[in-house]
Amino acid sequence: MPEKESDFLERLKATFRVEAQEHLAQIYAGLTALEEPGDETLRAQWIETIFREAHSLKGAAASVGYPEIQNVCHQIESTFASLKRKESSLTPQILDQLHVSVDRIGTLLEAETGIPSASVSATESVSVDSVLPQNRPVEATAAPRVLSPTLRISAEKLDAVFLKAEEMLAAKLMAQHRKQELSALRIQVDAWNKTWSNLSGRYPGLQAEDHREPGWRELLQDHTAFMKQLLQDVARLDKAAELDLRALGRMTGDLLDDMKSALLMPFSVLLESFPKLVRDLARGQGKEIDFQMRGGELQVDRRILEEIKDALVHLLRNSVDHGIELPSLRTGKGKPKRGNISLVLSPLGGERVEICIQDDGGGVNVDQVKSAVSRLGLIDQALLEKMTDEQALDLLFLSGLTTSPVVTAVSGRGLGLAIVREKVEKLGGSLQVESRLDVGTRFRLQLPNTLANYRGILVNVGPHCFVLPTRHVQRSVRVPRTDVEFLEGMQTLRIDGDAVPIISLAVTLGLDTPAIDDDFVKAVVLGEGDKKIAFSVDAVLHEQEVLVKSLGKQLVRVPNIEAATILGSGKVVPILHVPDLLKSALHPMPVIQHKFQPAQSPPAAPKRVLVAEDSITARSVLQSLLEMGGYQVTTAVDGADAWEKLKGGHFDIVVTDVEMPHMDGIDLTERIRRDSRFAHIPVVLVTSLESQQDRQRGMTAGANAYIVKRSFEQSDLLGTIAQLVPLS
Repeated sequence: MPEKESDFLERLKATFRVEAQEHLAQIYAGLTALEEPGDETLRAQWIETIFREAHSLKGAAASVGYPEIQNVCHQIESTFASLKRKESSLTPQILDQLHVSVDRIGTLLEAETGIPSASVSATESVSVDSVLPQNRPVEATAAPRVLSPTLRISAEKLDAVFLKAEEMLAAKLMAQHRKQELSALRIQVDAWNKTWSNLSGRYPGLQAEDHREPGWRELLQDHTAFMKQLLQDVARLDKAAELDLRALGRMTGDLLDDMKSALLMPFSVLLESFPKLVRDLARGQGKEIDFQMRGGELQVDRRILEEIKDALVHLLRNSVDHGIELPSLRTGKGKPKRGNISLVLSPLGGERVEICIQDDGGGVNVDQVKSAVSRLGLIDQALLEKMTDEQALDLLFLSGLTTSPVVTAVSGRGLGLAIVREKVEKLGGSLQVESRLDVGTRFRLQLPNTLANYRGILVNVGPHCFVLPTRHVQRSVRVPRTDVEFLEGMQTLRIDGDAVPIISLAVTLGLDTPAIDDDFVKAVVLGEGDKKIAFSVDAVLHEQEVLVKSLGKQLVRVPNIEAATILGSGKVVPILHVPDLLKSALHPMPVIQHKFQPAQSPPAAPKRVLVAEDSITARSVLQSLLEMGGYQVTTAVDGADAWEKLKGGHFDIVVTDVEMPHMDGIDLTERIRRDSRFAHIPVVLVTSLESQQDRQRGMTAGANAYIVKRSFEQSDLLGTIAQLVPLS
């Protein structure tokens, strides 16, 4: 094929993949809607929509040479043609097969070819033909798609243009700085001119005709005229600079606003896949769940959508896995057997949005949370006993904490909520949890609806300058030192009748700065709601617009630092990360004592892992992964071999497959638990068996963790082992 033709085909295929995702999103939405009881007219509309989307996708796949996708679309099209003619009804069996077919298209798209990838299982290629009558041809045509006057631009190009537009803000700030310097120069020249005029009036003899130095009078007159002209020129330039700055400010503001609008996307783009996610998780666990979403029309920065998606997926998984009970348990509690999960978006003031994920499940058992924290030694027992329920709920965000008796691919590793909060705070947001036992749980996320530039307050701490994001600043205060009180061993200020802790920002940041002898304390009050702290500083300078610049991959997570900005003078100033500051300031308090950090500490001595796996490929992968993680690994070819090696050596943890010859993983686990010599050793099951019954077998046998190979990730296994057997 000629090179030009080949390039054209590749561009065509890239366009097809984007278009295909849009078709699939509509089909997924329709299938989810059809699973719920509803108005027959609306159901008929969804059937028509899915039929048309499948037909359009089939034609597009044929045009770029994807026969496998074309065939699957033809099956879906046939199904809905039959439903339109009322020759069949939409049974749960047909719906399940349709979901499998659509999943297969997604898998083929991910492979970027029309050839099935090796990861596609046999069950995924099951046709819906076997459950439908096939005696009528497929309707040949669908309504033509109306072309939209929309130009597709890659996200990378749009981001690049936006970054260049952001640099205009840097130019504006530099121009603002030059304007300030020019204004200062004008004031200096004006002051000098006034001083000269005063001297001339006080000593009139300086300009007398009979002055002994020849030309002196002319020199003074020329100097006076020059200073007058200089003052006029500086004033004119200062005025012109002010006008130019205003014009540049307007253009920069308009350009950034337009670019921000271009980057805004409706939240519904992110939400499209969530109903299917909840449906599949619920089906896999034998639960019945109604899932509602509202507020998808809200516009949010595309980059925020990309960053927050995984966090929302984890919270939804949590609601399904830990929140909603099995139907039998719900009816036993007097609840409807179908649980409810909702995801609601609502706008807040100051260009912020709130995302609320709520379920009516079992809620959080605070006593179990405290027990888990105590068992892991994260917090002193005496402090745990003094905690309120609200403080105990905040412990859920400690890294390494889990109340689940078994670790699965869905949840239970104790790392998710900590990562979710870190992700939200990195975006400049906050995350809170509310829960009542047997009533339900609600997670509230508050986020900005756009990234890029925002307003910040500049403060000085000794010779250092920092920026505090205005959105976190409640107020700045200047009070006499005599107003500082000691309450329960802590310095406090009275603000609106509340005792607010006051802590040195220099001490919090670990800076060695000389104390300033001043009768007044200057502080900035940070926080949200009733959780606030006053940080004392040497000076509160002013508020200004700041351009956020990333610290780069090498400094991706510096404590207390969120990013950096460049002032108009060219000086690079750190932007402080307020959630980190609040945690650092309150380090002695229990809620923020993050002692459990297995991945950050070098191993004092290698932990020994026994891996039992009959597949040589899987065994080699597991061995390589664990050795890279810092563990010493011994392998066994099946359960019997593992048992013999366990008896002849010392191991800290066992990782085993389930289905193996001679002795499977379940038998091995049960034998380990029955033998007092090995009963204390944690066991992790890594298997392709993912049904609820299989997981229950693993739990009953005594496994500590259960990870499904199909959705296996390196972080799953390493995170699980780090939780059960920390490296140090």
